[in-house]
Amino acid sequence: MTFLWKRAKSETVVMVLWLFWLLLMSLFGDQIPTINRIQPGRFIFPFWLLIFMLASYCWVEIFESNRFFPLLCEGMLFVAGAFLLVSLWVPLPGLFWPRLSNRLPRYQIGFIDFIKEKGPFEGRVLLECIEAGEPHFAELAQMLTHQLMLGGPIPGEAQATRFTTFATTRVYGNEPIIFGRYLKDFSVKELREYLNLYNISTISIQSGAAEKAIRKFRELLLPQSSPPGFLVYKTTVNPDWFIKGTAKKVIIDFDQIVIEKPSVGPLIIKWHWFPTLTTIPPMEIGAVRLLNDPVPFIYLVNKTEKERIVIHNEGIK
Repeated sequence: MTFLWKRAKSETVVMVLWLFWLLLMSLFGDQIPTINRIQPGRFIFPFWLLIFMLASYCWVEIFESNRFFPLLCEGMLFVAGAFLLVSLWVPLPGLFWPRLSNRLPRYQIGFIDFIKEKGPFEGRVLLECIEAGEPHFAELAQMLTHQLMLGGPIPGEAQATRFTTFATTRVYGNEPIIFGRYLKDFSVKELREYLNLYNISTISIQSGAAEKAIRKFRELLLPQSSPPGFLVYKTTVNPDWFIKGTAKKVIIDFDQIVIEKPSVGPLIIKWHWFPTLTTIPPMEIGAVRLLNDPVPFIYLVNKTEKERIVIHNEGIK
């Protein structure tokens, strides 16, 4: 019995060390460098398996029960280990419970710092999101960097304004989707038209699937220095906020667009129209549909020379 007790005690120490390590990873894993963006929540399942295994081992060794429990424990140890190894490289979104955090993952912070350092970029940045159970950072990135962006998360949402989503998710079989279609289905000419329509000067991708699909469009993209976890390309599109007409300068501000020294005549700008938009000074403002975008773009008629036109959202009264 003394031998069994010593053996059980030594194995218990080993198991306690494993449990302690897994507990630390579960609680503080987001504060250490990640392995392929691993999420600490993935350690919860092996943690509870090992707790059960520890209890079973102690029961078997101390009370000299039958051989069924050691075999069961060894099997569970194999399952827990295999699960842990697979979780390092296979995306397992949303396992068991969501991990609440007020901090972005390091690679997303790195992207935001990159935009702050290199930007602001002319035109818009088209940002791919992978949506693998991670915090949505497309909106935060735009707010924190003051860089105009398109793309972002949740292509499964049936909203007209999601037409500009750029994402690779299981919703669409882990194939990159952009402008309402699979990226691989675009021709070079079609993608150039869309990049021009939305004044996209820079593209940022994350997924291997997008990296593979984007090779088809090499003549439109120029590789740039990139932060870890991203590939950044400059497009060959000449930045311009006008589809029709010109101006000396366009200033984008919260809830308004300022056009300085606009040309006389029709103006079509690369911003979406909605019914509550008005202009200062008052002029004809309307909507025009372009390509397959379900949301129309802003159309103005500037009949005389003006120093500036302000388009602002008057809101619902």
